[in-house]
Amino acid sequence: RSFELLAAELTTADHDLGQQHEQIVATTAEQAVTVQALEEARAEIIAQQAALEAGAAQLAKAQQGRAVLQRELIEERGRSKRALLRGEEKERQLGVLTHEKARVAGLLSKKDTLA
Repeated sequence: RSFELLAAELTTADHDLGQQHEQIVATTAEQAVTVQALEEARAEIIAQQAALEAGAAQLAKAQQGRAVLQRELIEERGRSKRALLRGEEKERQLGVLTHEKARVAGLLSKKDTLA
């Protein structure tokens, strides 16, 4: 009888070990899938980080270009303003000269009339 009891216990233990082995195999497979998913996620993160860095570099370059264009625009506005002021000054001087010419012509006309 004790032999039958031992045999039954061994059978139960063997069965339990078999189930534990199956659980370990299943857990190992799940862990392998999880590790694979984590590696894929890590690769995706690295790719996204590289894309962000490239985007940041492009943004910095664009901002630098924008700053150059803004400086050029400010310089061009200054040149345009100076040119406009020069034009206004020339126009004023022309008006003064025209007025002076008319005054001199009037004086010469009076001189001729008096002579």
